[in-house]
Amino acid sequence: MATNPKRLPKQIDNLKKQSKSLLKQGDNINELIFTLNDTLSKIEDEAEDVKKAIFALAGDLKERIDRIKEQIKHLLQIFQGRLDVRTPLLRVTNYAVGFVVAIHAAFLLIGIWMITQA
Repeated sequence: MATNPKRLPKQIDNLKKQSKSLLKQGDNINELIFTLNDTLSKIEDEAEDVKKAIFALAGDLKERIDRIKEQIKHLLQIFQGRLDVRTPLLRVTNYAVGFVVAIHAAFLLIGIWMITQA
């Protein structure tokens, strides 16, 4: 800076203008920082929501996969003959038919025995 006394008031005015400009820029920078912090906070909140949603979907997906695995195991047992897939009504019907056939066979045998005895 020059120390010329005639230019000193002009330099002081220029310095005042520069300081006002710097203060205004500082305010703008502070406003920008505030806006960026607010935006970052919103992004973090949304990221947390997305994270929760992903974990919820992963849990649902795991449950579905486990159910599918159980169904596949069940089907494999059916195909391998390890599981009785007959309903209780079908079992009772089978037993009843077997009982009727056994009674008829017994009467047939008794009839044959009676004929041979006569």
